[in-house]
Amino acid sequence: MTLHLAAALDGAGWHPAAWRAEGASPDALFTAAYWTYLVQEAERGLLDFVTFEDTIRMRTCPGDEVTGPLDAMLLATATAPLTSRIGLVPAASGAAAAAGLAALDRAGPGRAGWHTSGELRPRLSGRPLVTTLAGPGLPVEVAARAADVVFVTPHDRREAAALAERARRTAPGVTVLADLVVFLDGSGQKERLDDLDGAAFDSDAHVYSGSATGLAHLILDWQAAGVDGFRLRPGVLPHDLRSITRHLVPALRARGAFRSAYPVGDLRERFTRRYARVS
Repeated sequence: MTLHLAAALDGAGWHPAAWRAEGASPDALFTAAYWTYLVQEAERGLLDFVTFEDTIRMRTCPGDEVTGPLDAMLLATATAPLTSRIGLVPAASGAAAAAGLAALDRAGPGRAGWHTSGELRPRLSGRPLVTTLAGPGLPVEVAARAADVVFVTPHDRREAAALAERARRTAPGVTVLADLVVFLDGSGQKERLDDLDGAAFDSDAHVYSGSATGLAHLILDWQAAGVDGFRLRPGVLPHDLRSITRHLVPALRARGAFRSAYPVGDLRERFTRRYARVS
């Protein structure tokens, strides 16, 4: 069974105090060079795709969160010519998606995707991979009908199995990826950031803090329960993304669980079980 891995890129990382971590460069968050580096790092690890959020959130002090808009489609398009195989999946509203995806597909042919909130699809040129996040406002059954790839947020193996089964009961060929927030640091980085933030970090997704080897074990255990792969949310960027590509991926590869080269074909062809069955 093919294991899919993706990374969700969000500002300085998914922890609201990530911009204060050692080695962080908050001034670089709005530069093309920063995002290009992240996407190139993900491609070195042979990840299927990266998603781009459309806002940046930073907590400047306890209880005070600063948010700013981010043109995810523009960032994806800017990184496309500087990468070659990794899929690029920006968040965008339906009104802006059609024109933006056309430009993204021209910049990175066969690698465009669209991360949607589950809205009806506009008329799109080409066939971008469509992803969405299931949750309280979008049941997994509805998400499975709206997208090619559904992100789910289980907190244990049993819940992962149940969500995958519910999605496939509605859409047998849908790809189900479990979201995980990951802190791959044995020196207690999450705890230090929690102290800076004044509160313990929590998430809709399961939060893993530990070694890459331990995360590899969790990934294979949940995959055996029925999910097709994982979208990893790095707690701190670029640190945890580098840990994914340079430590987690080799750990999975050593177990024969992850590829050593990109497969032939474009992004959509990696996720086409639904269409293969119909034809």
